[in-house]
Amino acid sequence: MRSPRSTRGLVTLAAAIVTASSAIAAQAPASADIVIGDGLAGVSLGMTPAQVRGVLGEPKRVVKGTNEFGRYRVFRYPHKVRITIMGRSVITTWTTGRYERTDVGVGVGSTARQVRAGVPGVVCEKIAGIRYCHVGDYNPGETVTEFKIKHRVVKRALVGRVID
Repeated sequence: MRSPRSTRGLVTLAAAIVTASSAIAAQAPASADIVIGDGLAGVSLGMTPAQVRGVLGEPKRVVKGTNEFGRYRVFRYPHKVRITIMGRSVITTWTTGRYERTDVGVGVGSTARQVRAGVPGVVCEKIAGIRYCHVGDYNPGETVTEFKIKHRVVKRALVGRVID
């Protein structure tokens, strides 16, 4: 049988290990919910609707539409995550919610300065009077990761394939 003194020492040691583990976990970067050039919320460009459902489950709502490029569907998920599908594959992933972040924490609500500091290769410019910070070129077939900025704060994060 252990003495009360040695048991107290074990409890103190266990508490110190738990505290240290918590501190390390708090400093570790969050997993990347926005992956530059790939997608967000675990969904990658090019996935099929079945693959999207396998990752995120059934959407809360599906909105169907047609534009000059053809028919599309937008899967709406919690945390303001939207997945646009054209044909049989994902062409755009985007969010206006604050939940999704890059591996360094950039997302909706971040400042333009944080985007410039945390996203390698980002270019910030005004396009048609709206400020965007983006990685990738707006050329047909290219992939672009875009942060729409209003009043110096990100309002929307998008990863998509340029159609036209």
